[in-house]
Amino acid sequence: MHALPNLLKLLAARTSGLINLAEILGIPPAEIIAFGDNENDEPMLARCGFPVVMENAPPALKSPGRPVAPRHDLGGVGLYLAARMEAGEL
Repeated sequence: MHALPNLLKLLAARTSGLINLAEILGIPPAEIIAFGDNENDEPMLARCGFPVVMENAPPALKSPGRPVAPRHDLGGVGLYLAARMEAGEL
């Protein structure tokens, strides 16, 4: 039962770590792109301006209007970023 508090700290740390690093670098959260493939990524996705869900993510993470990248095991992050750069969106 002691693992749950540690797990919750770890999950919270990912989001706060991203936001803290962005603050140090002077990057507003609205300009952050983040990729998630599991429900534990929701807090991180909710805090960034460009949340992207991986194709293999559970349906609960795929909210309407949220872009979907190809599966993580097929290099989905790189494919998504390359397509956005080619389209002049990044």
